[in-house]
Amino acid sequence: MLNDKDEHLHVPKNVPLWRESWYFNLMDPKNNIFSVSTMGYMPTECESHYFSILYIDNILYTHINYQKLKSAKDIKENPSDGYQSFTILKEHKEWAIQLQKRNFQLDYIWTGRFPVYEYPGGWRIPGILEQQHYEQSGFVKGTITLKDGSIREIDGFGHRDHSWGIRNWVNIDEWYWTSVQFVNGELALNCWLNNVKGKHFVHGFLSSANQNIPLKKIEIQTQFQVDNLNQPKFADFLLTDNQENQYNLTAETLYLISLPQSSKEGTSYIYETISKFEMNGETGYGVAEYLKSIKKKQ
Repeated sequence: MLNDKDEHLHVPKNVPLWRESWYFNLMDPKNNIFSVSTMGYMPTECESHYFSILYIDNILYTHINYQKLKSAKDIKENPSDGYQSFTILKEHKEWAIQLQKRNFQLDYIWTGRFPVYEYPGGWRIPGILEQQHYEQSGFVKGTITLKDGSIREIDGFGHRDHSWGIRNWVNIDEWYWTSVQFVNGELALNCWLNNVKGKHFVHGFLSSANQNIPLKKIEIQTQFQVDNLNQPKFADFLLTDNQENQYNLTAETLYLISLPQSSKEGTSYIYETISKFEMNGETGYGVAEYLKSIKKKQ
């Protein structure tokens, strides 16, 4: 059962590839601002990973930082690498996100608007994905201060998740992780489908102020760029909830960036897209994340 303590650091297991991660995104189409920010602690490997992308008026700003941890003391509440920080203000309700770079400073408050949804039983694929995981839709308000001193207001929606446990990227053959905030402000969704050794694993939910409705089936057809088969362009989703209701969701890629995750076993390519979605006549914005792993030949 999820509680307030789960918003904070967890005691890591002394096993390879144990990871604790926080993830936040913001979607503000009316101001043409979109961002994804995440970080992960990997104590057994003595590493921390920080990653952020920010699009302002179609211009991309990035922050990628892989740091070595000197000791367990480097694993702290409210993680920060000196540029990017995630500060909890109220459990399951409010976080402060900041990213300060040479040519801009991003500051926003992420506030939960719909109930937290905990993936039932977490992820339970032995040695590959053994994690607890929860997600939430939110409001985002803040500012971006640019190098010339001008200030851009942020007023949109967002999504977040938090997970802890074993994550062995390269042994996940494929996954699709999607979060959508619909502009009517009354609905959000999250769905996650992955393929491991020929088996499909499904999680997801439709979220509103009144309830979270679990998804039980996800079907996806993806159209890739003609000149690069690794880059998704469009996707059609058929979603079925636990009450047998079906939803047709389409995704159009607006922006895309690739984030490789490498190990001695191979490389996982994560394609992080900012996408425009349509479902049942409603328009939304969010992330369609695609992962594909390539193992080294033995």
